[in-house]
Amino acid sequence: MGGPAALAAATGLSRAVIGKYLAGKSEPSRERLVALAQAGGVSLEWLATGLVRPLAAPLGEGERPPLAPGLIDVPVYDARASVGPGDFTDQDRVIDRIALGESWIRDTLRADPRRLMAVMAAGDSMSPTIESGDYLLVENVVGRPSDGAVYIVVRSGAVIVKRVRTAGIGAFLLQGDNPRAPDERVGPDDTEETRIVGRVRAVLRVT
Repeated sequence: MGGPAALAAATGLSRAVIGKYLAGKSEPSRERLVALAQAGGVSLEWLATGLVRPLAAPLGEGERPPLAPGLIDVPVYDARASVGPGDFTDQDRVIDRIALGESWIRDTLRADPRRLMAVMAAGDSMSPTIESGDYLLVENVVGRPSDGAVYIVVRSGAVIVKRVRTAGIGAFLLQGDNPRAPDERVGPDDTEETRIVGRVRAVLRVT
């Protein structure tokens, strides 16, 4: 996502100032908050609160509040992706929305905004890359996975987040970034029980 250096370059603020904001030692003025939101491709509400306002119920097409130009709604699914074993509780229900910059999604994440969704991670097998409670921006993709990239995978009914690595013809490994997490091998005969749902393009961490 660029990090403090990229954010400083985009906003004209110093890295020291950005560091104070990230550490919670200082709060930006309204003008700087707007600049940070524009540079990060996120809404002011997300930047100020960490997450978009929770919805009491899913919004209908005609009830969505208008978005600022250049922003799109990314649906947050009630589907806690697990970085250990876990299940989707209700994978069809949109419980939230995050407003993100369309150009940021296309140019920085190199993802298709129409295929993007968000889910929450749970567990520690992908720590420190992904921590429990992080929101994952996931691009629904099909085809052969990119070696070494992070994906949401449904395996034998369980939903996991793992790094996928090729392991021979028709086989791949599911690896966690936590050294304590065991690798899982998926062979050609196991593919019916294993389905790659989407590639994790970014991690939104609330601090």
